Amino acid sequence: MTTKASVLLMLVLALIFVNTIQCTVTISSFQFSETELYWTTPYVPSTTLTLGVETSGKDSITEISDGYLNIRLGEFRVLNLQFTQVNYFDGGDNYLNVTMCIPVTLIEACGINMNEQSSECELSVTVNLRDGNQVNFNSKFLQRFPKGTLTAYQNIQPPQLNSFSVTIHPDGPLATFELSVSHFGIGMRSIVIDYSNGTAYSSLCINTFQTINGLYYSEVILPIATMGLFYTIEGVTLNDFEYNEANLDADQMLTLYGVSNFTVIPTFQPTASGEPLFTHQYEDFGTLSSNVLTNLLVHVFLIDPTVTITSNLYNVWDCYNNYQNSTYIIVNCPMLPNQSTEQYFIAINANNLLGETYAVSIPFQYNNNNNKLPQFIGASFSVDTIYQLKPFFLEMNYTFTTWASTINDLYIQTDDGQPDQNYLVDFLVSGNAQNGTMSIYVPFDCRYQSMSKYQIGIFDSKGKQSFSKEIGPETTAPTTHYETEFFMTFNQTVFDLSLYGSSVIPFLLTSVSPNNQDLIWNSEGTIQVWSLDSTINYPTSSGATDSFDFENGEISRTNTSIQFDTFIQLTAQSIGIVQLYGQTSVTFLIGSAIDITQYLFTQSCFDIKPVQFQETLLVDFSVSPSPTIQSSITDSISFSAVFKGDPVVALNVTFYESKTIVPCSLDLLNEQSYYISTFTCTMVTQNMETQLLFIYLSAEIKGTLFSVYNLMLQQSSFPSVLNITGPVSSGMVPSIESLNTQFNYETNNITLDYTISTPDDISLIEIQVHVLSQSIESATFYGIYSPVYVDFPYQTSGTLNVDLCSLQSFLYAYQSIGLMIRLVDTNEVFYDFPMDTLVDIDPSLNLTVNPMGCDFNGPRLVNISIVGGNSIDTSTGPVDLNIQLQITDDISGFQYLIYTVKSIETSLSNYFYYSGNLTSSSIVSGNIRNGIYEISAIPIGQYTTGQFRVDIEYLSDQSGNQRWFTYENINIITQGSNIFNVTSSTVKQVTNTQLTSLSVTYNSNQTLINFGISVEGTVSFVYIYPMGTRETVIEANLNPINNQFQIINYQPSNLPSGLYYISICMTSFESLSTTCLSYQDLLNAGLPNSFIYINDYYQFF
Repeated sequence: MTTKASVLLMLVLALIFVNTIQCTVTISSFQFSETELYWTTPYVPSTTLTLGVETSGKDSITEISDGYLNIRLGEFRVLNLQFTQVNYFDGGDNYLNVTMCIPVTLIEACGINMNEQSSECELSVTVNLRDGNQVNFNSKFLQRFPKGTLTAYQNIQPPQLNSFSVTIHPDGPLATFELSVSHFGIGMRSIVIDYSNGTAYSSLCINTFQTINGLYYSEVILPIATMGLFYTIEGVTLNDFEYNEANLDADQMLTLYGVSNFTVIPTFQPTASGEPLFTHQYEDFGTLSSNVLTNLLVHVFLIDPTVTITSNLYNVWDCYNNYQNSTYIIVNCPMLPNQSTEQYFIAINANNLLGETYAVSIPFQYNNNNNKLPQFIGASFSVDTIYQLKPFFLEMNYTFTTWASTINDLYIQTDDGQPDQNYLVDFLVSGNAQNGTMSIYVPFDCRYQSMSKYQIGIFDSKGKQSFSKEIGPETTAPTTHYETEFFMTFNQTVFDLSLYGSSVIPFLLTSVSPNNQDLIWNSEGTIQVWSLDSTINYPTSSGATDSFDFENGEISRTNTSIQFDTFIQLTAQSIGIVQLYGQTSVTFLIGSAIDITQYLFTQSCFDIKPVQFQETLLVDFSVSPSPTIQSSITDSISFSAVFKGDPVVALNVTFYESKTIVPCSLDLLNEQSYYISTFTCTMVTQNMETQLLFIYLSAEIKGTLFSVYNLMLQQSSFPSVLNITGPVSSGMVPSIESLNTQFNYETNNITLDYTISTPDDISLIEIQVHVLSQSIESATFYGIYSPVYVDFPYQTSGTLNVDLCSLQSFLYAYQSIGLMIRLVDTNEVFYDFPMDTLVDIDPSLNLTVNPMGCDFNGPRLVNISIVGGNSIDTSTGPVDLNIQLQITDDISGFQYLIYTVKSIETSLSNYFYYSGNLTSSSIVSGNIRNGIYEISAIPIGQYTTGQFRVDIEYLSDQSGNQRWFTYENINIITQGSNIFNVTSSTVKQVTNTQLTSLSVTYNSNQTLINFGISVEGTVSFVYIYPMGTRETVIEANLNPINNQFQIINYQPSNLPSGLYYISICMTSFESLSTTCLSYQDLLNAGLPNSFIYINDYYQFF
């Protein structure tokens, strides 16, 4: 035989012979729907690969586990696109058909380089066999098939600058650069404008390209005090998405656009003094080695009151600026004890309104002479052995001690191949950060994890660390390990953002396992779009799929599978920055809490239809009473803005070179084909210092941020600058005249009675009370902890209450604490009063926290039992199911729990799932710290049969601490059984539950939705699961007049406009059965499976 087919056959057989495997594998087809992908616009194209694989020999197709399409990207990198039986296979006993939709972004345009018009993908295919062998098909082999090659094309024409202008604000040194640019490919990446004053050079970079009028802008306040009034354009660089670059030097800018120099002519010309902005003095700190907190003081003298400073110690800990008068500050830097031996420094940075800066760094030495390593003392676990247990939450308690240090974190390394785990000091539950116990409560799955042997590491604050090998609970994995397979069914794949700001794509997710492992499932979606040098992730949200929570999409369950109705969601905000659209793939993370698998869904591509904008104009903008302000007289001003066009849902008035942001309130009116968006906002100006504030507006339209630049305000003759004349500084600063502090050791509640004196030229707007640990870092090197503080509106005198236990970042380890009071004025100057200053005012101030006064631990389940026993006979009539639970909590007391009752050993015909909650009001004996509670009177109908289980999802106490459970946790903890059998000596046919009608109606503007639901059979509850709404389930109410379930005036909370899909479940207590219809079932039955919700006021940002 000399035909082409015979050559192919011999090549395949050779590959098989080399690998010496027991089945023959060949590729029977390999072709792309499009062999040339032109990515020369923001639209992302795709191609579909059809791959046929044939086998013969022992066990045939079952010998294949998975495979890869391999694309070489340059010399050192290969992209592997996996195809698996779960996701892409369609075939029979001896063949597989793989379909893969491949966007050009996914394969990085075949590794195309800069200035390269096209690039042909170097392709290969790998087929993996279950015995560990591989069959490989190289690029030359694949090219033999018609349409077996793939080439990507890109634009190589540089962008073009059409126009360029510089405008200087008539009232001050604000420069606006306005550009018109054409690009010929995907889009713009950056624009860099270089300018100088002849000696010093500066650059501006534009890297966001949202535009209201098609032009691009950059605005900057020129530092005329330091750089002067005269500037030269040195060049402009345009860089597009493909890295095509256009460079224009100064001569070209002059010749082509008539722009060379520009000059600032301000109403006043400030001049830099040339002197440092402050001087400082301090006593030599010497070498520190204290085991208590040391306050390091630096005396700072400002050249004038308009200079502001910030300070920190070692770029980690905050320092505090204690003003003595308007130009004299004592910088107080608390140096924590028990640190590592090294040189530290205090950094003080200053700036003024002229743009001048000045900084000093003051070094000092800290020695910790104790070199003893931290020590692991012992561990305890919530189980003694882990023998073939199903997934559960494992509690681990580790006790440690340190010397002249505190614990930073604890490190656990096991021999099971799982990632190492680090736990910070916020897991501390007893003792203190020097000698204590850390408690860790984490999911554990002995199929993948083992605690038989582990290594523990302890890292302390002085930089020392110790490791020890330890023995934990003997762990035995199940003898039979079942892998769970996942199947996805999409009936639509279009993210349509052209009408609404949100797009939801529903899909069915089925997990299949031979023994239906009770795992904690979750799915997340990430849309990947590649930008020729890196991956840009468009964040999507997705429906949680949790087999312990009926309210997260479960619609059916059998002995071998669980099915979820879930979704992926894309919003306008997600694509607002990149502005690409078209074909894309989605990567999913799916699995248990331990074994998360990431895989790419390429059975089909997803298509993004972008947001459509209409012209939106600012038709009015005003400042009242006037943009010229004498701040000693004018306490506040008002802004008013009116837009016409698309709905503008949010507006901030902002200022260059100022932290001040003024949020505005909206009044939106729909005028047929356009909207009138009216905003009003108020800004406090009392005693603001003399300055010019140049205005620009930041507006949100359809999930995208747009700027109304200062030049646009000027061109429309709207106010564009606030000219503020402030009071002359009196030299005085606010002071705390009196302070009386009361501390309740039992409740950890601090009460501060205070009186504050403020000079007439300063207006305070806020009081902050900071809680500071005297022994551990409030802000660690890990960036985990933020300063713990409470802010209050300013009053001259009053009482401040600080409940330490309610502060979100307050830790058990915060035992010896200090306070700092910060006063904030209208100029955003901070007047700090550190602990030693407060003690001078209130000598009785002494704060030692009672760590047991705050509740850091969730409640515990002690026992669960079925009242009357675990066998229920329904032969003679209906029976009420009563469940009794014993619950304890250490401090605040039990508040509520979420439970489920579900069928086990199920088929689709007797599926049952009910979720409910139990509150502390259901107590029958004891108290909320140790009580007996009862879930009462769940009615079970006559003749019902089956086996059922009661599960606890989580317990919560009065302080909001939660403790989570799985089925296995309940088996481990309780003495009773949570499984009950329902039997009947008489079998009676129960009427099947059926949905006979479903209606969806709206009010006039589609902001309120009504559902009408008619059913057959005895139905106790009806739930609707609205996908993408951030809601769980909506329970319908029974209307006794027409025996119809209904949901009246449903209004989702904080939801963008969009089309949202639903599934529906009906539960019968009479037969202990649940019938669910997915969104697709509803469609197949000719019933509504979605609703439209309109929210013109939704804010994405």
